[in-house]
Amino acid sequence: MVVHALDRHILCLFCHKPFIPKKKWHKHCSPACGYETRRARYADLTSRVLAKLARCEHGPCLYCCWEWQGTRQERGYGHLSWQNSTLGIHRVMYAAWHGIEIPADKQVCHHCDNPPCGNPWHLFLGSQRENNRDKIRKRRHRFGDSHPATKIPTAQLDALRQMLLTGATERATATQFEVSKSLVHAIRRGKIRQLG
Repeated sequence: MVVHALDRHILCLFCHKPFIPKKKWHKHCSPACGYETRRARYADLTSRVLAKLARCEHGPCLYCCWEWQGTRQERGYGHLSWQNSTLGIHRVMYAAWHGIEIPADKQVCHHCDNPPCGNPWHLFLGSQRENNRDKIRKRRHRFGDSHPATKIPTAQLDALRQMLLTGATERATATQFEVSKSLVHAIRRGKIRQLG
């Protein structure tokens, strides 16, 4: 069976003009039509989100956080249900504002470090690595005594180091502080829990 060029025509989802897709997953005749389709899809959702964002009284603003007034996750991020799925409002606002689909390997991060904020000027797209680096640079990560994997409090760390400096063995020190010998060895070598 011979497939003619006319048989490969499909209708654009936005403008309904026939076109030949370059890839089998293309559904729009141009990037502009794809953009408009995504913008239209987020129009109702965006208006729903904007209705629950407490925006500043002086109008659209670069500086003020637009706090989400709806339900929030445990860590404070605003979310809502839409078409049988739960969406983060910061992701919705970023996608609607920029008119793009957010790639699966990207996250929407906050410049303001305020999880319920939905101000699109406060949002940027980044990878998991970039988000973690931003968190560490701003010292919002858990470290030292606040980290859940901490085996020995900082207050006892100085006493442990002093005991090692006086000539105590790693085994005796580990027994006294009720930690593993390998942890004491790593502390002695400066591999972990460096102060400063």
